[in-house]
Amino acid sequence: MNILIILLTFIAYIFYFSRFLHMFQLEGYKTKNFIEWVANNTKKFIIPSTFLMIGIILIPILLKLNVQHIYFYLIAVPQLVFYIYDILKFKKTEFKKPLVYTWRAKRILIVGIILFLLYEILAYIISNIFNFEFTYLILFLLTYGITGDAVIYSNFILKPVEKMCGNKYINEAKKIIDSRNDLIVIGITGSYGKTSTKFILQTILSEKYNTYATPDSYNTTMGNVKVIREDLTNLHQVYISEMGARNIGDIKEICDIVKPKYGLITSIGNQHLETFKTVDNIIKTKYELMDSLPNDGIAFFPDDNSHCKKLYDKEKREKVLFGTDASDIYATNIEVSHQGSKFTVVCKLDHTEFNCLTKLLGIHNIQNILGCISIAKKLGLTNEEIARGVAKISSIPHRLELIPNTNGITIVDDAFNSNPWGAKAALDVISKFSGNKIIITPGMIELGKDEYLANYNFGKQIAEVCTYAILVGKNITKPIQEGLKDANFNLDNMFVVSSLNEATQMLTKIGKVGDTVLFENDLPDNFNE
Repeated sequence: MNILIILLTFIAYIFYFSRFLHMFQLEGYKTKNFIEWVANNTKKFIIPSTFLMIGIILIPILLKLNVQHIYFYLIAVPQLVFYIYDILKFKKTEFKKPLVYTWRAKRILIVGIILFLLYEILAYIISNIFNFEFTYLILFLLTYGITGDAVIYSNFILKPVEKMCGNKYINEAKKIIDSRNDLIVIGITGSYGKTSTKFILQTILSEKYNTYATPDSYNTTMGNVKVIREDLTNLHQVYISEMGARNIGDIKEICDIVKPKYGLITSIGNQHLETFKTVDNIIKTKYELMDSLPNDGIAFFPDDNSHCKKLYDKEKREKVLFGTDASDIYATNIEVSHQGSKFTVVCKLDHTEFNCLTKLLGIHNIQNILGCISIAKKLGLTNEEIARGVAKISSIPHRLELIPNTNGITIVDDAFNSNPWGAKAALDVISKFSGNKIIITPGMIELGKDEYLANYNFGKQIAEVCTYAILVGKNITKPIQEGLKDANFNLDNMFVVSSLNEATQMLTKIGKVGDTVLFENDLPDNFNE
């Protein structure tokens, strides 16, 4: 029986260790962030914790009655059923960012397995010294809880190794960058729109240069290091680095490696306030990019809010402002439809105007394009090359992406991330479409103390544009529900569901030919209501 319990414990341990490791990876391998995630997701631990508490209470009772073997059926079997159910449920889950078995993740897993073996050795010693036959069973019940701790301990044990490996890889990346005096390095950061802007810029600059941009959401220090070491070649003339941050100093760390000459801030808002705590910290962190530029570098800012404009006014290097008619570059004659956007670029830098056509939707995407045009101008691209590049920009997955379908309903997928700025822009886009407007959303997160008000206002904005609102999550969408009510939205057209599957089922009931559906935000894998 003990061998069977050890085998079941090992299987459960590996399964849950991998799940916790996934969350640890999503939290940037930062122990503090991971512990906060655990604290915010206590509901996940209720069932296994209940089994453990009942088991501990029953031990002395069953021993006294001399019916201790009943213990297995009362506690272990229900726990096993829970594990099987959890595994089957997990297999059906689709993750936005699945666990990537990088070398670091593999090292943590190996150390985690070693820790498991130590647990088993300890269980063997205890069972022999104290003649306590339920030791292995208790370890089985503890499996869910100890795996989270095991991930933290494994990371702590590997800290010297990770530091050594990290320094080695960082130094290699620095040498590669330092050896390329001819390489044009561009840094892009911002609260919103970094990834979209990066791909837009890559497409435009590719009309003249062999351009490489960090893939997908590779926006961390080690993400940049990895692609510099493994993917950047001597044939590449331009390197575009997306720079993300959750803490002060994150962007400076990336800049110290990639050494950008050109820097663009897409926006500054209250994203990731849970880690930054204040907007001032966000501003300070984003400006680390400009602080890292050389004296002959060029800084690019959007004229979209007071934060960016203040940074523009503060900047002493050469600088470009884009976005409004008071800027160096702006757009006029804007036409937005479900087919894309048309606009005229007015460039005060060289006193020219030219027309552009793009598949991208939304005024905010036009602003992102203007920022990229600003850089392209400074790098010597002609108006014809720029317009050709803009026309080639592909829709970026899950960022106001038009999804082809055959049922006569227009679907706009803006599910990658949501923020007050982007959510309003998405509503502005679908407001120009014909037919009923249907939104499917769980709202916005990671906005700290501003989260309730942002979602409340989002609810009011939805009421102005949408005919139907399908809200995913009873608790998280309460502020949106309040905003809808206060805006006199028809509550018969508001549906609160518990999952995206339920939301799509509801859509099949209310959607009809000619309607437009907006999928606004899909909560990250490490979020749990």
